[in-house]
Amino acid sequence: MSLADRAKALELTDLAQTCFDAGRAEDALSHADAALRCDPDSLHARLLQARIHVAQERPADATRALNALVASHSQSAQRPDVMLLRAQALALGHQSGLALVQMHTMSRRVPDDVRPYRLLATIHVQRNDAAQASAALQQVLRMEPSNTNAKRMLASLTAATNPQRAAERVTNLPPAAQDDAAVLAAAHWFIRAGRDADARALLEGLCERHPDDMSVRIAAGELVDRMGDHARAIQLLQGPARRRGSHQPRALVHSAKACGR
Repeated sequence: MSLADRAKALELTDLAQTCFDAGRAEDALSHADAALRCDPDSLHARLLQARIHVAQERPADATRALNALVASHSQSAQRPDVMLLRAQALALGHQSGLALVQMHTMSRRVPDDVRPYRLLATIHVQRNDAAQASAALQQVLRMEPSNTNAKRMLASLTAATNPQRAAERVTNLPPAAQDDAAVLAAAHWFIRAGRDADARALLEGLCERHPDDMSVRIAAGELVDRMGDHARAIQLLQGPARRRGSHQPRALVHSAKACGR
């Protein structure tokens, strides 16, 4: 192979990476394939090819790319990035057991790499193994204390057995990390834990940010109705009730009766 071919392969691989980073996966794949036609043994082009296939959820294509990589670079099978891609392809191909084995092996070989624990957590969640998922997420948080996604996932797993702790995990997140879906979940967890005042505070805040969201207003209205604030319940529920026509939410009917309306 000429130096010109290798140079062209490098150029095309860089272009493929640029396209991939810009979210243009199919263009990236086209350039990666072209790079491999110039240099079939290009490790970086083959790795990128596998990464694109994983991102596009094409596990069989990703596995073929990784097999081709290992065939031309036998030592690459032990590379952490190759092991991670292999596990991701296995998980996408409904071979989560093999993916778990791969990630446990990687975590022993590179104990300071957080990536296997992230994937372990995701796979265990998909397998409904809350205990193992929680253990993996706790390891992620030991290595990345500010990982808000891991904190949200751990909160969801905790909710089944300890809703108060789950809600507190969400409310203790930095404000920028408290997306409203997580806040709504935390409100429901506080209700389950008997902390209605904390739930109300969260729901009232959501009503301010989403005044036209009927589900949020109904949840808030029904809660404050149970807490005895019938006037506020009516105020929260009047808008949704009007949009629903003659049908009034249960809490609004109860509140109206309580107020003598």
